[in-house]
Amino acid sequence: MQLSDYSRASAAMNRKLSEIAVATNSFLKYLKADSVELVDGSKILPRHVQRAHYVAVLPERVPHPKLVAVSQACLKDLDIAVTEADKPEFVQFFSGNKLIPGMDQPYCTAYGTHSYSQWFGQMGDGRAIYIGETHVQTAETEQPDDSFYSLGLRELQLKGAGRSPFSRGFDGRAVLRSSVREFLVSEAMHRLGVPTTRALTLATTGQAVRSWYRPPLSEVVR
Repeated sequence: MQLSDYSRASAAMNRKLSEIAVATNSFLKYLKADSVELVDGSKILPRHVQRAHYVAVLPERVPHPKLVAVSQACLKDLDIAVTEADKPEFVQFFSGNKLIPGMDQPYCTAYGTHSYSQWFGQMGDGRAIYIGETHVQTAETEQPDDSFYSLGLRELQLKGAGRSPFSRGFDGRAVLRSSVREFLVSEAMHRLGVPTTRALTLATTGQAVRSWYRPPLSEVVR
């Protein structure tokens, strides 16, 4: 399927959840995969990843996911019908419990950083997992250039979706307080015209809170 086909397919608004995937992860065409983890991403070993840009990792399932908030503006921009948010499979997918065809090759990436004037060495997505791409019809797609954004591709990511090799011994989760802050600020910045990641959903996981921290655990889709 060519991108022009995606454009025509997404021209009709109000898609079902099962219709949003384009069965491709563009960046993976150019990045080198890790060879240690299992093919399906179910083996999670906190470790130093060598000679690879990304690792296949499955989101860790949560017992009782519950939607706290959904951005209807973001749903509209992704051409997803608002009524999809009322379906049980919606929260199951956006909590990482159930993958859908075309968005079933999740991964996390490595990166490096300086902090306090020190090189911190290898770091990576310790609680964020990329789940796939969708194509949307925008003004930019009418006259596309070579950029990822102008082709109408949007990448979806779960934040707080569980552990990865980059979690450094932590649980890969997020607490509700920080997730609420990210959800609200991301959408506010977008409305103010500031380029930023968007926030689609906010959900609690139904998991017991950490013994040393009171707020419930949660996930954001961005």
